Parts: sequence; structure tokens; C-alpha cells
Amino acid sequence: MGDSGSCTVGMHGCPEGTTMEGFIITHATGVYGKGMYIRDESCVSIIKCTITGNEITGGGNDAGIWIDYDNNDVILSDCTISNNISSSSVGGIFNDDSLTLNNCTISGNQANGGNAGGIQNRGTMIINGGSITGNSTSSSGGGIYNGSGGALTINDAEISGNSAGSVGGGIYNNWGMMTVKGCTISNNNAVTNFSAGICIVGPLSYNFIGGSGADMNTICGNYTTGDSPTLEDQIGDTIGSLYGTYSGTNNIEVTCD
Repeated sequence: MGDSGSCTVGMHGCPEGTTMEGFIITHATGVYGKGMYIRDESCVSIIKCTITGNEITGGGNDAGIWIDYDNNDVILSDCTISNNISSSSVGGIFNDDSLTLNNCTISGNQANGGNAGGIQNRGTMIINGGSITGNSTSSSGGGIYNGSGGALTINDAEISGNSAGSVGGGIYNNWGMMTVKGCTISNNNAVTNFSAGICIVGPLSYNFIGGSGADMNTICGNYTTGDSPTLEDQIGDTIGSLYGTYSGTNNIEVTCD
């Protein structure tokens, strides 16, 4: 359990093969600080851990896990990152290096003064399975914010019930490269039209969304706050709907069955 103002777990220069398994990483009520901070060429596997109840105040970022830009290679498997709160950006996970999530749950995290309720990626990130649900941000990217320079791949994940005070309730891709296959993006909400499920900024050639067969995504039930869902709400950019662009390679519906 972390002291006030510090991270609960700091990993600095951990050698390849370092494993952390079965821990709960948290701060006591009223005690503030990051859950985990990983830097300095750490090669770490984190298995069946829960990072929860961490809070950053005073304009700080990254309440759950911060993976710094220091040649790190981090794998999280069967972990839960939940109910972490930032008074600025990034409630759950901030990745600035190399991160793989295998069957993880990212839920109930909040960014109350900036972007990225659940996850912000600015490095290389692969999400295999798992769920990103019930996260929120006062700005963009309720579930996931993929920033400039980010390379994000999402396979077979559920991204549902997230909310954004601006755009991209489920996913906001801001000039990053992004591949999304076999996912369900549903019942996310945003304040701005055309962007409640997935919002894309930058060249569409950077985005590979859907495909055929099992690679097709289901995108449904996403909505603008205060309105009923429309096709325009499911996937778009900051100007309008991209339904026509992606409807042939995704199952895009107004409501979910």
C-alpha cells in the first residue's frame, strides 16, 4: 500500500524474466499516488494483479500504471486495472513504450481534467482480448486514447459503456496508427456528434478497422449524450460519419441486439 504522494510499486531497470504475480496494488482511502511506475529498461511480466483505488490529485496524471519511455517491455496478463482516478489525464494506464495486455479488465477509471479515462497509448501497444468498460474522461477517449506516434493493435476485446466529455467515447485515435479486429464497440457515449463509438483524427490510411469473418467488429449502440443512437454516432471523425467507409468490413448497427 503506497504512502501519500508516492507510487505503490516502482520498477526501475528490472531484468528480463522479472515477474510479479497475484498482488493487489492500491492506496488507502485519502492517500494519493500512482499505482505503478515502470522505467529504465524494465522487462516485466505482471500476472493476475489488481491495480485499483489509486488517485492522483492537484493536476497530476496517470493514476493506475505509468510505463515511461525508457526501453521498457511490459506484459500484463489476466490483470484488473479498476477505479483509479486522475484529476487531470489518464485514469487507468499510460503507455509511452511497449505494452501488451492479455485478457485484462480495464474498468471504472476516471480522468477528470483531461484525456483518456481507461488507457492512453503513445508507444507500441497490443490488446488481446479482455474488456475496457465503464471508464470516463472529461475530454476525449473515454475508453482508449491513442495519441500521435502511437501504434495500437486491438484484437477480440470488448470496449463498452465508456464516456467522453468531448469526442471518442469508446476510442479516440489522434494521429496514431490503429488496427482493430474482432472487437465489440458498444454503448459508449460522447458529447459531440459522429464520434461516440470510434473517433478518428488523421489519415484514414493509418486505420485498419475490421475485415472479414472473425476480423469484423461489431459497432453498435453508441450515442451522443442526451440523444438516441444513430448510424452517425457509431464511427466518425470530427466532421462527420464514416459509416460508408467502414460498413463493408464491420457490423455497424444503430442498436445492439
